[in-house]
Amino acid sequence: MNDELAEREQVRASLAQLGDLATELGILAENAFKEAAEALFGQESALTESVRGGRQAAISMYVTIHEQALYLLAHSQAPGESVRRVIELQQTAAEFQRIAGHAWQIAAYALDLRISAELALQRAGCADPAILRRIVRQTYLQVRGAVIVCATRDTARARLLAREDDTLDQLYATLRSMLHSAIAAAPLHAFPLHHIILVGAEMEAIGNRAVAICNAVLVPAPRAR
Repeated sequence: MNDELAEREQVRASLAQLGDLATELGILAENAFKEAAEALFGQESALTESVRGGRQAAISMYVTIHEQALYLLAHSQAPGESVRRVIELQQTAAEFQRIAGHAWQIAAYALDLRISAELALQRAGCADPAILRRIVRQTYLQVRGAVIVCATRDTARARLLAREDDTLDQLYATLRSMLHSAIAAAPLHAFPLHHIILVGAEMEAIGNRAVAICNAVLVPAPRAR
């Protein structure tokens, strides 16, 4: 009995450590996105290098979490709820690592633009050049919310945050439609506008990653037999 209690305590401690690492990875991904978003509006060269470093750190941290999770599953008699928590943390870490990857791609597009994305929208005569900043704000809200959900496992917040993704989807659809019209009207502006469409697609994908993190937390616990 003492050995069983000791093992359960060790499992709890290992899960707490994995949870802390996943939250740390989330903060790293959040910072990478913030810098990538800033790169869209200026200082793209320096910020792109910083985002690249954040992406590499995120990959390394994800590998650590994944390996520790696999070890825990293979070398302990963890109860069903603990197994669910390990799987939740593996998925959460994977999604945060992917968010960092999307951030790197946004920064790379910003570097290719060579001018502020907002200025490119204005030069093309787009009807609502400020929409990109609204998409950035909405995406950041969802990334930050996902970090909080990871740290707190607050299911009510997770449900609310998952519903926020509809707003991001609508903003991206509006941006894409506006830019396709602008490209048709002024083909000479196609290159920067196409890049901004791709930027929007990356942020829409980040929103989907945040929803996946919420859904991982919302998976119901297994019933005791």
